[in-house]
Amino acid sequence: MVTLNTQVNTRPEFDMPTKMASYWIGKMLEYLHRKGVMVNDLADGRANYKELLATLDREDPAIFWGMGHGSEDVFTGQDHEILFQVGVNLDLLEGRIVHLTSCLTGVKLAPAMVKAGVVAVFAYTYDLIIGLEVEPFPESKITQSLMEPDTEIEKAMADGLSTAQAYEASEHKTEEWLDYWVNSGDPNTDVIMLSIISNRNARILLGVNTRGVLEAPPISILGVATTLVVAFVTGIGLLGGKKS
Repeated sequence: MVTLNTQVNTRPEFDMPTKMASYWIGKMLEYLHRKGVMVNDLADGRANYKELLATLDREDPAIFWGMGHGSEDVFTGQDHEILFQVGVNLDLLEGRIVHLTSCLTGVKLAPAMVKAGVVAVFAYTYDLIIGLEVEPFPESKITQSLMEPDTEIEKAMADGLSTAQAYEASEHKTEEWLDYWVNSGDPNTDVIMLSIISNRNARILLGVNTRGVLEAPPISILGVATTLVVAFVTGIGLLGGKKS
């Protein structure tokens, strides 16, 4: 039986993208603790398959929040170790809510998870942009504005909102940051805003309704996203496949 109000996270830290993402996820975990969510945070070297498997079996959490490099059909942990893969081990997540802070996993992996019995999956259908070379520091305002729409999902669920409401909260946080940058006067405003919009357009929520039908909000791909990824982006795509 899935244990309510419990969560397991994987939070690898071995390169600049994962370290930047981990910094802001860590801040949200502090909030979750204050809200009474029992979080087992598999950070750094603990973000490996053996540790994750044992933790899922022991604690049977309601939510799995994974940050790491990804591709269309694979999600990884520390040092690119595969944690979940289409057609391999998705039954481990049956009955849970899954949140993947990772590039591309919304394309094939997230739909496969729903078919395997996952209650709902937050994921990204394109490269998840978490930083720009103009300010590549974990605590930067740019990375904060790129990460907070994602971490807002967890905040909303900790506040008792549904997955659909959590998705909407993420949308609202996106709008807040777009408004901030419009009025910032920063010389990189255009690139920053396009990156935030690219993340928003890539973010999806999949779930099973009472008829067992896959549902997702409409997705529009930002036309300039490819140029941004090549020229400016630090993201969390999977090395060896399409990556950011």
